[in-house]
Amino acid sequence: MATTNPKAPIVSLGLLTPGVSPVDVLGNFTDLRAESVMAHKVVFQAETGNTGVVYVGLSNLVVASQVGILFVIPVPGANNNQPIELKVDDAQHNSVLVNNLRVAGAGAGDKVKVYFTVN
Repeated sequence: MATTNPKAPIVSLGLLTPGVSPVDVLGNFTDLRAESVMAHKVVFQAETGNTGVVYVGLSNLVVASQVGILFVIPVPGANNNQPIELKVDDAQHNSVLVNNLRVAGAGAGDKVKVYFTVN
């Protein structure tokens, strides 16, 4: 069983406002796009005031055809705004390539917080 490093740095990618067109989760950090950013865990949390769902997917994310979608973050309610983790927890110490992740919203103005832990 893999163990995680309790001192692994957490990197906040900030608050993204994707709209209906997918945006790179590294959108607030253009200088990182040229790097291979690897993470053990990537966490997504919808902003409390959202009125639509948020789609999380790969670089080929197309909401209309449902291509590239990994999961959908529901509209937050009073008691259901838990973060959703995309996590690799295996003995081989594999990682998620953050550069390949995109988010899109069902409408304009919805937001999602994104952060990850470095291996």
